[in-house]
Amino acid sequence: SHYHQNDIPRNENSLEMHITPEIQAVDVLGQLALALYACHSQNIAHNDLKLENVLFDSTGRLKLGDFGLAVFLDPVTRQPTPFRQQSDATDSPRGEPMPSFTQDDGDARYISLDMLNERTHYREGDIFALGMCMYEIMSGNSLPKNGQEFSDLRTTDLVSRRLHDKRTYRDPLVNIVSRMVDADPTKRPGINEILLSTIFQDIKQEILWSKSTWTTDEVSFLKTVSEIELVSYDIRR
Repeated sequence: SHYHQNDIPRNENSLEMHITPEIQAVDVLGQLALALYACHSQNIAHNDLKLENVLFDSTGRLKLGDFGLAVFLDPVTRQPTPFRQQSDATDSPRGEPMPSFTQDDGDARYISLDMLNERTHYREGDIFALGMCMYEIMSGNSLPKNGQEFSDLRTTDLVSRRLHDKRTYRDPLVNIVSRMVDADPTKRPGINEILLSTIFQDIKQEILWSKSTWTTDEVSFLKTVSEIELVSYDIRR
């Protein structure tokens, strides 16, 4: 099934069990960051990350779908390569042609200005889209497709101000989400930096120290952190 904005909180008992939206939001951030890591570590940019393309598997874990606009990136230039490399052995080093990616593709609500204009920072464009997904979840606001708010979300500190004003999320989480949507693509955190953030470990320690039995949402979060820890080991090597 598809993920929707109102899936946070994911069950009607969340508030009764005093599960903060922050734990659920950080769980989503972790799972989507892991999905992007799987792409970026293989030099793939998704190019169409949005909540509508996030799916639940049979166990309730989040999966990133719809790779119709994905591109392979040259590991040196970080720009799209002209051809896919075939996974199986072949006499030719070239695979099938890459799909084109035009300004009409993608969902404008999640696209950064640099990707709309220069189209040179593909991984950073994915990070921006991840930040917009998190803003949508954490703020409860629908994303505009155009207009003044569309511009302000990309050129001002509107994301940071709105999330801080909610007083629901701690500063480190708000700060990293705000950095994801920075107008300057070179200032956005890479996927490795996001996964190595102390946010995940801080909340994990709070859960482990505060109780001996865990709710469904806490179990999901702890599983996500375990997966992040495995990936983090590879990142640090």
